[in-house]
Amino acid sequence: MIVMKFGGTSVANSDALRRVAAIVTSHAPQHHGTVVVLSATSGTTTRLLQLAADAATGSNTDDAFDTISQQHLTIARELGVDHEPTAELLKQLYQHIDAARTLKECPPQSLDAVAAFGELLSTTVFHQYLLSMYANIAFVDARACVVTDDSYTCGKVDVVATATQTKQQIHPYLRQGSVIVTQGFIAATVDGITTTLGRGGSDYSASVLGSALDAQEIQIWTDVSGVYTCDPRIVAAARPLESISFESIRLLSRYGAKVLHPETVVPAIRAGIPVRVLNTFSPDETGTVITAESQRDHAVLAIALTQPCFRIQTDGDGYDALMSIDFIRHHVSLATITRSGNTIVVHTPDSAVQRAIDVAAVGCRFDCDEVACIAVVGARVTEPAVVQSIVECLQSFPNCTMSTLMQPSCVLITVELDIAMQACNALHALVSSPSS
Repeated sequence: MIVMKFGGTSVANSDALRRVAAIVTSHAPQHHGTVVVLSATSGTTTRLLQLAADAATGSNTDDAFDTISQQHLTIARELGVDHEPTAELLKQLYQHIDAARTLKECPPQSLDAVAAFGELLSTTVFHQYLLSMYANIAFVDARACVVTDDSYTCGKVDVVATATQTKQQIHPYLRQGSVIVTQGFIAATVDGITTTLGRGGSDYSASVLGSALDAQEIQIWTDVSGVYTCDPRIVAAARPLESISFESIRLLSRYGAKVLHPETVVPAIRAGIPVRVLNTFSPDETGTVITAESQRDHAVLAIALTQPCFRIQTDGDGYDALMSIDFIRHHVSLATITRSGNTIVVHTPDSAVQRAIDVAAVGCRFDCDEVACIAVVGARVTEPAVVQSIVECLQSFPNCTMSTLMQPSCVLITVELDIAMQACNALHALVSSPSS
């Protein structure tokens, strides 16, 4: 069996859901059982959370609620399915919003209850549409499968309880070769109280369910054709990778790649289940497979860009003060100690990081400017010959800083902001085919 997860852009409207249905029904006959995990329609979770927050302040939420309501009722109508199940969910949502308005508060537990309606609405409509074209369909509420603690808005999954519940709820349908429709992102405590899984929650749901069911493969369907050698908006010659290791995608994600949050696929990787990233809008493309094994036959696999970043040049006392603070150290991309001075590059230059730096550096000498950080990732990227090739690529770019010490299989480079894209294009020429 396989798990197929479709993100928000993949289920954004009736046309998108028709496309998803065509993909599911074409794959299902090839497997004995398919679990389909859906996100909320694009932007709906954000709108739901804002709706709850506005209600708690006593603001008028009628227009915002009507927007969500009409969007989903329109999808149901355009797909030609009964709108009553959708209308019933919207009625329940309104009751939660009305409660927040009356109580003038919306604590995390209530936020989760409201946020869950995004996935419940999208899966309800999709399940009805699939029933009209494919007989062997089942609907399973993910809250009956995925068990978390009571850390509302970022629930921690109880892996053992989730495996037990998932098998109890889904195995009977899998034995019949059914297509099971369920939700990403949402879960419940052991007492049945709704929780959500936080950032990347739907990918994590797919990974957790796939691991519990010993899936052959977990497919993450999105709006790009896999993991690219670089962001195509930066490097036009970038291409999808056939495969990538978990460690490599973790590095690329840390330094700018946006395909998925790598920690969300940890359960699958630990279980030895491959995760394939595919394009809903180009379903015939093979995508990228994420596995536990590293690609030793690639010298340079891919590059990623983060900008802007803080580059801090400081003395020994300043270096020690900054690196002693966990909050700052978590955001450090590059740190070097040389005779001419010490350099730290921080890749999340938000106001909280800026305040932490200001506090840590009191009484120390330091200069701070904004730069771009480029990660060059590959299993052999720190070998002397490859490092020399990188140095030669960067000769025409002034004020670069390079380190091979912060991460395995990764060289980190800082360049001036105005030449970052040119530097990425130059470095991309080093991206290798296998065995090069």
